[in-house]
Amino acid sequence: MKLSGSETVFVLILACLFAVIGYRLSENFRRLTGKTPWGMPSFLWGFIWFLSLLLGLVLYLIARATTKVDPAARSASPTVRPGWPSGTPGPAQSGSALHGRYPARVPPSDEGLEAPVPDPARDPPPVPAVSPPMWHPDPSGEFDYRWWDGQEWTSNVARGGVQLHDPNYDQRKRQS
Repeated sequence: MKLSGSETVFVLILACLFAVIGYRLSENFRRLTGKTPWGMPSFLWGFIWFLSLLLGLVLYLIARATTKVDPAARSASPTVRPGWPSGTPGPAQSGSALHGRYPARVPPSDEGLEAPVPDPARDPPPVPAVSPPMWHPDPSGEFDYRWWDGQEWTSNVARGGVQLHDPNYDQRKRQS
C-alpha cells in the first residue's frame, strides 16, 4: 500500500495520538492501583498503541482484566489532591473526595456522662491532626468550601466554583 506524503503525515499524527492515549491509560491505571497493567512501563504501552490502535486496545483490556492489584495500593487513597493555589478558584470536588483530610468535627457531648480525667504520667497528650493547607467542605455549611491554612479556617470561601470572602467570619470566630 502506497501512501502519499500528506497521507503519511496524517497516519503518523494518528499513531502519535494513539501512543499518547495508551500512555495516559497506563498511567491512570498506575495511579488507581499502584502499578501499570502487567507491570509493563507506560512508555511501552504507548509504543504498542503507536504501532496499532486495535492491538494496543485489546492487549490493554486483557492486561487490565488480568492484572492482580495489591489491596494495600488500592487503599492508598488515589483521591488525595493537593490544595488549590491561594487566590484561584479550583475544580469542584465532592466532599467525599476530601473527607478525612480536614480536622474532624467534635461529636456532641452526652449530658450526664463524665469524661475520664487523663493521667499525664500514663496517657500521653493527644497529637493534633495535621492537615495541609487546602480547600475543604465548609464546616459552617454556609459555603461549598473554606480554605484551611494548616492551622485554622480562614475567611476565604468558595461557592459554585467562585472564590469569595466571608465578611462575617471574624465575628463568628469570636462567638465560638
